[in-house]
Order: sequence, then structure tokens, then C-alpha cells
Amino acid sequence: MKKWKCTVCGYIHTGDEPPDKCPVCGADKSAFTLVEEKPVLDEIEKEDQVITNTAFPADSTTPSGPYAEFTRLLTKYHAHPMAVHIPNGVLPLSVIFAFIAIFFHSPSFGNAAAFNMMAVFLAMPLVIYSGVVDWQNRFGGNMTSVFLTKFICAAVVLVSSLGLSIWWVMEPSIVETDSGKRLVFLIIHLFILCPAILAGFLGGKLVFPANDP
Repeated sequence: MKKWKCTVCGYIHTGDEPPDKCPVCGADKSAFTLVEEKPVLDEIEKEDQVITNTAFPADSTTPSGPYAEFTRLLTKYHAHPMAVHIPNGVLPLSVIFAFIAIFFHSPSFGNAAAFNMMAVFLAMPLVIYSGVVDWQNRFGGNMTSVFLTKFICAAVVLVSSLGLSIWWVMEPSIVETDSGKRLVFLIIHLFILCPAILAGFLGGKLVFPANDP
């Protein structure tokens, strides 16, 4: 049985032909290359070598200079996974606080929800930037459906968190007033969770590509 490797994310497919689309990153069939079986001796000889990072191919097209080195360090030390933990952890807390504030008419929880939402907004530029760096360095800047979806999700979270932060500042009494706007306010809070969860799910597939169905 042949093995095919996705040149974008490294997913290994076993079969006579490569899949029409990579189940991990969504890359086209043309992105797969046949994995040549190598003798065990060759593999042992390579164990002492530094693991080659496919994100930084050693060729003449590799970017150089201080900025390129900076982005390499961001990828090497996992800046994006660390950065994305901020909104992933704080955003659900902000939504929970918002619901408590509205249903129990609690300005204190409203303030907590507002400050947490502002923290999400402030963290998103770093999340997006480090994500773009990882996409370029680790995946060669290949725009597949998975990466496009992640970028859209990040943009939605950024815009939604900004809108909710402004709403909190302009109308802090939203937690105490009985009006139709409160329902819209809560729906937006629930809505913003969806792209954050989806982006996290897709990111998990890229980091932990499963070869089983």
C-alpha cells in the first residue's frame, strides 16, 4: 500500500491514490507526494541530524534578515498557540459574565464581562499576526479552505469583540434595562463563541492530524 504526504500540513494518507482533498488542511490532491520507503539503515543514520523544519526550506528563496529571523523565532517558540489561549480562555468567561449580569441585573458582573471582552479585542491582533506568521512559515502560505476559514473566524471575533466592547462603553446600563436590545446583545455574545470554537477545532486538526477516519 502506498503512502502519500500532504506537502502543506504533513498529513500521511495510505492508499493506492492520494485523496481528492486533504482531510486536515483542505489542500488539493495535487499537494500530495508519494512517500518513498527508505531502508532502515538510512533512517538510523539520520537520527542524529537536527529535525528539518519543512516550514523553513534551506534554499535560496528562504527569507533572510532580522525580521525573517524574528518570525522564525515566533514559530519556533509557538507564539500563536500561546497567544490564542488568551481569547479562547477569556471569551467564554466574558459571555458567562454577560448572561449573569443581564439575568440577575448585576452591574458588577457587567463590568467584568466588559473588561474581559476588551481583553479579547486587544489580544486578537497578536493572535491574527502570529497566526499569519505560522501559516507562512509552517504551511508555506498555501491558502486552502481550512486556512481561509480560520482567517474569517479570526476577523469575525475581532470585529464582534470590538463592537461589543464599544456597546458596553456606550450603554453600560444594558444589563439593567428591559428592552429588545438585550436579546440582540446576548445573541451577539453567543454568536462570537461560534467562530472562536471553529477556529480552535481547525487549529487542533492541524496540530494533531489524525490519520484514522
